[in-house]
Amino acid sequence: MGRIDDWFVIQTNPQCETKADGELRRAGLRVYLPKRSYEVKDRRNHGDPKVRFRPLLIGYLFIRFPPAMVDRWGRPQFGIVRNCQGVKGYLRAMSPSGEWEPLAIPNKDVADFMRRQRRREFGRPAIVDKAQKLSSLRGALKRGDRIRVTDGPFATFLAELERIRDDFTADIELTVGSGADAKRLKVNVGVESVEPLAKSAMAA
Repeated sequence: MGRIDDWFVIQTNPQCETKADGELRRAGLRVYLPKRSYEVKDRRNHGDPKVRFRPLLIGYLFIRFPPAMVDRWGRPQFGIVRNCQGVKGYLRAMSPSGEWEPLAIPNKDVADFMRRQRRREFGRPAIVDKAQKLSSLRGALKRGDRIRVTDGPFATFLAELERIRDDFTADIELTVGSGADAKRLKVNVGVESVEPLAKSAMAA
């Protein structure tokens, strides 16, 4: 189940990252919504660019339970999250016993993610033509093909494609860890974060 200072990944309803963030905070949870910086021109200020932010992981954010929401056996009160508006559920991983459980992320990994955001490592002003990328992926990939994740917390991970959706996202399955500690994750990422494995290998 993890340690008391671990974080968990929450999947939100479409375009509800900010709404879920506020609802979870009001419920007493610690929330971290990773954001990506980008520049836009302000016509009212002679076209000078201004920095804006948008969610980095479309449909996902991190939460941590305060001590008051953890029982004496170290088990978080997971049900509290499901009652928050904008929340779809937990990102789950398969346990050694074969059960899908909320995935625990060590605090040090999320802290490193926060530092990278403060350094603006996730700022990518270039705009990806999602429609063109969607068409390209559908012509190059089919269910079961191996792909590489190019952006976000799973960047550089190899994964297996499950489905490419019409909303410019892809369902993929990847493996985190190795040996007895390996966990299989099913996640949904933007099509701009997916590359066919052969293409990624040539570009590396």
